[in-house]
Amino acid sequence: MTPPAGRSRRVPLADVARTFLRLGVVGFGGPTAHIALMREELVERRGWIDERRFVDALGVTNLVPGPNSSEMAIHIGYLAAGPVGGLVAGACFATPAVVMMTALAAVYFGMAGVGVPPGLLEGIQAAAVVVIAFALWRLRSAVVRPLAASVAVAALAFTLWLPAWSAAWVLAGGGVTLAAWVWRGRRVRSPRKRSKGEGGAGAVAGLVALMVGRLAVAGGAVAAGAAGRGGPAAIPALAWVFLRTGALLFGGGYVLLPLLEPPALAHGWLTKGEFLDGIALGQATPGPIVTASAFVGYAAAGVPGALVATAAIYLPAFIVVLAGTGPFLRAFQGRPAVRAAADGFNAAAFGSIAAATLSLARVGLASPLRMAVAAVAALALVRRVPVWAVLLGALAVGAVAAAVH
Repeated sequence: MTPPAGRSRRVPLADVARTFLRLGVVGFGGPTAHIALMREELVERRGWIDERRFVDALGVTNLVPGPNSSEMAIHIGYLAAGPVGGLVAGACFATPAVVMMTALAAVYFGMAGVGVPPGLLEGIQAAAVVVIAFALWRLRSAVVRPLAASVAVAALAFTLWLPAWSAAWVLAGGGVTLAAWVWRGRRVRSPRKRSKGEGGAGAVAGLVALMVGRLAVAGGAVAAGAAGRGGPAAIPALAWVFLRTGALLFGGGYVLLPLLEPPALAHGWLTKGEFLDGIALGQATPGPIVTASAFVGYAAAGVPGALVATAAIYLPAFIVVLAGTGPFLRAFQGRPAVRAAADGFNAAAFGSIAAATLSLARVGLASPLRMAVAAVAALALVRRVPVWAVLLGALAVGAVAAAVH
């Protein structure tokens, strides 16, 4: 039964834990499906929170960094059972996928030790590229405005031109550019009419500043990444890379691609093909795609690496919700500069994901078999076949190809 509008009922922590563990197990289909499942289960059926609070939480989630469905879990847990409830909800929702991904990583790299049959993973790599491209298409609303499209194009160019660490700076620059533009527009709003193109000039200035700043730090960033490869430095390097990624995870889980691929390759944790396999496994398993971090962490430092990577990427989301957006849920939505910054982050994320998709396509679509699998996968997704089914079918094609080979 749904509680009265604007109120939520107190839920025992044991119920929070059990419910979100189950949602983490059955949560196939990506963040949109996860959020719809939470609404049906926790608003309509169980009545933990009302519709207004759910919508408020969803609106704020789109404004702050972190995996969207996981942040919704934390928000709902917070509203239903307080700060401890938020902590329990977020941890329980992510745990099934993290355990599953760590186990899959152990199997994957164990197979690598004895030799993977040629062609076995060709199909799933090709299908993963198509799934990412379809996810990018669903994010196209982030670039419908000319200014946002300019930020996205700049992000695409910078990420392709200077890939190492560029996604972090591109995302930050995109958010600051649009926030500054809105702030400037509010300041100049007066009896005089703004001249045509005034906002566009501010945007161009912001993009130029982004490019100059990116060039200034590129060399140092690459050197820092190379210095921390392997050995005893693996755990601290993992913690830093994934903490930074979690703090910049605007625009959905696929922002993982441009944020993680360059440092993962630079540190020698994964090859490009292995990185693509990890993303494919993250898409095929339940829960948020950011649990692919456990795959990267395992590759770098085994089970401890998987745990450190996962904890680090989730830490910013827990801090943002439990110390910020949870207590002040509605206040964040009414601030134009905050909304504009989020739009800038999302536009930059679109461009960076597009660049990462092109980079991964060089591996994922590098043979006639892969191209054929990609075409069939695209047709299946157009016909609304579930992502996990598409990826399992592509894996079966690869297995047949390996047997024939």
